Parts: sequence; C-alpha cells; structure tokens
Amino acid sequence: LDVTEGQVRFTRASDGKRLKVGPGSHAVAADGFEFAALPTTGRILREYWTNQLNGSLVSGGSMLKSKRSVAVPPDGFDYLPRFESTPLKPGLHFTERIRGYVHPPKTGLYRFALTSVHVESALLLSRTDRPEDAVQVAFQTPDGKAGPSLQQVTPVPLVAGRQYYVEVV
Repeated sequence: LDVTEGQVRFTRASDGKRLKVGPGSHAVAADGFEFAALPTTGRILREYWTNQLNGSLVSGGSMLKSKRSVAVPPDGFDYLPRFESTPLKPGLHFTERIRGYVHPPKTGLYRFALTSVHVESALLLSRTDRPEDAVQVAFQTPDGKAGPSLQQVTPVPLVAGRQYYVEVV
C-alpha cells in the first residue's frame, strides 16, 4: 500500500499491533516481513534500443558481455511499475536495460534469480548503492540455459534501511 495523502492505520490480527502509514511511505503486509512503515523508494528505469545492427549495440560484442558500456544512447526510456519487462510493441526486437535500487524491508539473507524467455539476459547486483560495484548474479541464454536456480544461488546479506543497485540487461 502506497500512501500519497492522509494517513492509513493497520492493525495486525495476530497480535493487535497497530501501524500508521502517512504520505511518502508505504507498508508491506506479507508473511515473513516486519510490520513497519517504509519510505517510498523511487522508480524503476527502463532504457531501450531498437536500432540494433546484427544484434549488437556495443563495440566489441553483445551488450551483456560489456555490462553498461553502451556505445549509443538509448532510443527511449520509460518507468516501470515493477521490476519486470513488458514488450514495447508486438513483434519489435529490442534490447533493454532495467535498473533501480533494492530497498530491503528487513535485514536478512536474500536470493536473486532471473527468468526470461528466448532472450539473452543478465542480472547484476551491487552490495552498495553504486552501479560500478555491480556483479553478475544470474544469467539466461536464448536457448534456455540458465545460471544457478534460486535454490542454488548464494544468499546475499542485505540491511534494512540501505539501498542496493540492481540491473537487468
């Protein structure tokens, strides 16, 4: 629940704990999460390229091999409501980079995995808020060959109240 105006009060049924959520905050009510008001975190940027030449946008190979070294500016961008891609137009072939920040609601260990269909993709995560610190944590090839499954991925310790850069290409 995102609160933009006024105030919302929650009462947890299990123990009667009450929580007030005001403007600029949101709350997550799900099993395994702390019952707390959290700050609004921002937007998820999607940049896309439709001017592909032989499937390559970067000098020296595929976009994934060189992470963020895009040789040309994107043809466009938009902001996504979730960290999830949607086609720009039916039948259009494009490359995209989706990026933003993970704001963990609770301190703990988190696993990151990637699901894509018939495309080469890579998931990068930083243990800081700096894009240049990001490392690949998951990948998938067009033929369906994937990196480690969610159960095989090494958990990453994240601290509530901090932000961590995340990117998918």
